[in-house]
Amino acid sequence: MEIVISKLGSLLGEWQNEVLFDLSSSGVDAMELHELVSLEEFSKLHRTVKLRYIQTNGPLPLREAIRRRYPGADVKNIHVTNGSSEVLMLMLWKFCEPSYELVQLSPNYPLIGSLARSFGAIVKNVPLVREKNWAVDLDAFEDTISPSTKMIYISNPNNPTGSILTDVEMEAIVRIASKVNAWLIADEIYHGAELSGEPTCSFWGRYDKLLVTSSLSKTYGLAGLRLGWVVGPEQTIAEIRHYHDYTTTTTTAISAELARLALEPEREARIFERTREISRCNYQVLYDWIAEHSKLLTSVPTKIGGLAFFGYQLDIPSDAFAKQINQEISVLLAPGSYFGVEHHFRIGYSVPYLREGLNRLGEVFNRYND
Repeated sequence: MEIVISKLGSLLGEWQNEVLFDLSSSGVDAMELHELVSLEEFSKLHRTVKLRYIQTNGPLPLREAIRRRYPGADVKNIHVTNGSSEVLMLMLWKFCEPSYELVQLSPNYPLIGSLARSFGAIVKNVPLVREKNWAVDLDAFEDTISPSTKMIYISNPNNPTGSILTDVEMEAIVRIASKVNAWLIADEIYHGAELSGEPTCSFWGRYDKLLVTSSLSKTYGLAGLRLGWVVGPEQTIAEIRHYHDYTTTTTTAISAELARLALEPEREARIFERTREISRCNYQVLYDWIAEHSKLLTSVPTKIGGLAFFGYQLDIPSDAFAKQINQEISVLLAPGSYFGVEHHFRIGYSVPYLREGLNRLGEVFNRYND
């Protein structure tokens, strides 16, 4: 099988750790280990954790911790993986067949479409409406769905726009999915990053053929743990476990223990507050900067920490422009074309060096203003 190359993955893999200012990231600034656990807690892990194969679907205490996030879920509804990227890989491997259709909103996290095409599926995009704050056009969504639609992928809150579906939109999506008996994959990795502090509603409990995915990478600032999960019907989760046997088999013993600690209610609340505090401060810096360059830049304000999406009014494709910016000022941005929207960039704004990176970007845009 020949895979469809992920342009975003290739860009990040090559440059994310090479540039001076990585503004391509989609998560909050990573936590340091001492912020997550005390020295006493770490010493206990040092004394007790065995570096062995752990339970394939995730240790029971960890699945119990995840289960608390999803009312009515049982530990048998949960499977733990190495990040949410592996979750998506396992699900599409299981569900995709040639001529099957996957419908997704656009812009959206690009990995899902590339993976689906790699497995022979047909991918259809439903554009979000920028003029309506990146809202979903439900009529267009329903017109795109067909009897061949086997999967619908939704990221909520959305990557890269930072928009959040309303309850009415969520119920409509479920209704449309049920009409053709399609699986609904709800990527909820940004739950907890809401700048308002008001939790985003989950799709969990709204539909029988539902798979909810998440991880500790974005809102938690713990991408280095490589810890993700999927929640869904017990039988389907059991089947996904067999696919996991052919990839990484398990997560690491250390990551599983640290993840369990991160998901303790009080500690999780502190992590979420850290995310919002960092993001609220940087949010103002970002949008003041966009306002300063309003002749060239436009944006619908993001509703979450970690990422934002802005447009620019220059006749330069975003891929080429990103390469130019990288080479000239060592700043990395994620091109909007990788997400299905040209003349835009995704920017990871919840980082400590945001102001320095924006100052460099401003010098580039100032040249086009002169």
